[in-house]
Amino acid sequence: MMKHIVLSLLLVAPFACKDLGTGSDRQRVPSRPLTSLEKALVSADNSFGFKLFTAVNKDETGKNVF
Repeated sequence: MMKHIVLSLLLVAPFACKDLGTGSDRQRVPSRPLTSLEKALVSADNSFGFKLFTAVNKDETGKNVF
């Protein structure tokens, strides 16, 4: 059984190693500008996230909330 596991890992390992490039290579420009509805949705999502974090952080003052 151990031989099968080791063999499987040896066969899969080369595919796990690939060059991800530099950080600037991975940044992509949006293919189109966001619509006003999409911008409003992003803004609402961000607002919700910050309000939620503030509420959780208020309840757990002095603790790591993550």
